[in-house]
Amino acid sequence: MKNPNIFKDILLYILFIFIGILFYLHAFIPTDSKELIALKKEHIKAKQKRTKALDKIKEYSKNTAIYQEYLVEKENARLTWDRLKEEAENQKVFAFKSIQPFIERFGLILCIFVYALFNLVRSFYREPKVVFTKITHSFILSICFFHFYWIFQTFQDVSKPSYILITLFSALFIYLAVYIITKRKKLYVDEIKDDMILIAQKALENSRPEKKEEMINLLEKIAKKNK
Repeated sequence: MKNPNIFKDILLYILFIFIGILFYLHAFIPTDSKELIALKKEHIKAKQKRTKALDKIKEYSKNTAIYQEYLVEKENARLTWDRLKEEAENQKVFAFKSIQPFIERFGLILCIFVYALFNLVRSFYREPKVVFTKITHSFILSICFFHFYWIFQTFQDVSKPSYILITLFSALFIYLAVYIITKRKKLYVDEIKDDMILIAQKALENSRPEKKEEMINLLEKIAKKNK
């Protein structure tokens, strides 16, 4: 009989791949439909024709009071537009229009980052043999790093294959880094536990007969904690 856990693992990996595809799917989908692109081009041509017609009106109305009034309002509009652009530039935070969208994006990514990092570290201690959990959270962390880079820098977009390569290399680096850190910490903790057992054994050898049972109980407690 086939192990049902194998099918469960396969389903989990398929889900993981599907989530990864969803993250990058937007890079392969055009922003506008073909119909909208065609209408935008048509609108540009219509605006060009309108500009030519307006130029004829301006030329015809030169040296008139109406034309002079138009020039005054045109200059007022230009000055207002310049002030508007300056103020919009002043309230920018990195590549964001203002602090509000910056906090919204940064806060969301930070929450996901903390969640993924906590669960990745936890999985090395609680579920050392479960690979799927580690790969999943490493992948999530790599996405977070990608977004942090995008948030704090005026991001020059990379090629579509680079999206995937950057995330895969980041996920591998994060996985190895957390593995090494937790492994070293675990070895250090194991060494302390071994030293505690050795000390307890020495204490048992040198303890008085009436204290031996108490020392044996202590050794059993340490051994259970060491499992």
